[in-house]
Amino acid sequence: MTAGNSSGTNVSAIDLVRGVGILMIAFGHYQPGAAANVLFLFHVPLFFFLSGYLMRLKDHPSHYFMRKSAAHLRPYVTYLLLLGVPAMGYLLSEHEAADALKRGLTAALLGGEALTGIFSAFWFVTCFWISQQLLYFLRWHLTSLPLALVMVAMASLAFLNDALLPEAWLMGSANVALLGVPIMYAGYMAARYTAFMRSPILLWCAFALMAGTAAAIYQGAPLGMNMKYNHYGVPFITLIASLASIIVLINAAEWLACCTWLTSFSKQLACIGQASMTIMYLHLVIQWQFGHSHSVAIDTLVLAGSIAVPLLWHRLTHRFTTSAFLLHGRSPAAQRV
Repeated sequence: MTAGNSSGTNVSAIDLVRGVGILMIAFGHYQPGAAANVLFLFHVPLFFFLSGYLMRLKDHPSHYFMRKSAAHLRPYVTYLLLLGVPAMGYLLSEHEAADALKRGLTAALLGGEALTGIFSAFWFVTCFWISQQLLYFLRWHLTSLPLALVMVAMASLAFLNDALLPEAWLMGSANVALLGVPIMYAGYMAARYTAFMRSPILLWCAFALMAGTAAAIYQGAPLGMNMKYNHYGVPFITLIASLASIIVLINAAEWLACCTWLTSFSKQLACIGQASMTIMYLHLVIQWQFGHSHSVAIDTLVLAGSIAVPLLWHRLTHRFTTSAFLLHGRSPAAQRV
């Protein structure tokens, strides 16, 4: 999988699979149920996997820390303020305002599971950033075998967290990085074995495992995953099924990127993928504003709006230096290139 595809539609397979991922996240948040439970198996792990897939050991860990902090934490804080200040103003007008304000400020400080409502998806950013930093640091200092053993140990600790202390969590969902890092590492290794990733035998096995696990989850089997609340299903089995599903999605995105007769669709999906982080921050604002109705047509419009409005906002804010700096983590120097 590459950033671009000159032989087909000239659309990035990375952007396509990100587009699929954020569409699944938006649907899963708006329409909870059996279908959403299936999507939770792989839609968030997909973004961790892609981060590892794209990771390159070029910068010193300190430089990587600064670069990724600007890319992720600056927009995170900006959106917390942009959405949180009006919310705090509303709380001050209500009864028991002081207590509500205290709870809101505490949630903003703790992050992770404490963030609810329109901020529910924000847990992902801090956990994602922590996972990136840990994997990069470990990969910089460890050779292959010790690193692989550390990944197994981290995943095992994540499963123990789920089994023994399911309600325990750390600030910024740092505990979820125990599984986030191994998933990123799987993506990192996949980038080094792309021929194996495209192997027909692997793809058929991955598809069979994906389909079987999805059917089992849909029927209520405890194989699902919800990373935010450190629910990881059956130890290692659910993780393997999640990785298998991601492999299928990535190969499907590569195929779509080569389909010239689907160029228009691919370009639209790629645009959604490029705006995936902006959609992640804002889709719940639209969904919570309008809520659910008893009309399929209205619910479809709300769901479409939760993608379209953030997409338009993403395009608009990318045009200006200040908004691109604050909301997309772009440095002024990068914008001049």
